[in-house]
This record gives sequence, structure tokens and C-alpha cells, in this order.
Amino acid sequence: MTEEEQARQINFENEQLNSDWASILSTAQGQRIIVRILESCNVFAPLTLSNERNMILSEGKRQIGLLILREISAVQHIDVSAEKIIKKLIGG
Repeated sequence: MTEEEQARQINFENEQLNSDWASILSTAQGQRIIVRILESCNVFAPLTLSNERNMILSEGKRQIGLLILREISAVQHIDVSAEKIIKKLIGG
């Protein structure tokens, strides 16, 4: 595969991912699921230092939540913004 073909493939995959996120976030059901996932990832909760294992697991979950927020923020052609999801999550 040439560099140009690889670039086209990456672009296609990114567009498809953005379309998938837009589809998920275009419904109230999709938004509720994302908020629930972000809540379980404790994106906005402080890490507890009870023990190293729990701290590592909590940070891993948090990183997944942050990845989801970054993915949502990258989707610019949807009506629902990451800020709206965050406001729902923190009760704003």
C-alpha cells in the first residue's frame, strides 16, 4: 500500500469513527449510555490512594473516560457537544 493509499485509508477510518460517534450521540439513549460510561470511569472524581492496585485500576478507567471525551470533542458536525455531555455528567 502506498503512502497516499494509507493516508486515504486513515482518513476514511477517521471519518467513519466520527460518523459512528455522531450516530451514538444523536439520540437521548446514546447520550445516556455515554454519560453512564463516563460516570463509571470516574473522569471527574479524585483518585483515592487506598492502595496502589486500586489507584492503578482507577487511573486506567479514568484514561478510558478521557479517551471517550477526546473522541466526542473531535466530532464537530453533531448537535450534542462534549460540554453538554459533561454538564449532564456533573449535573449542570
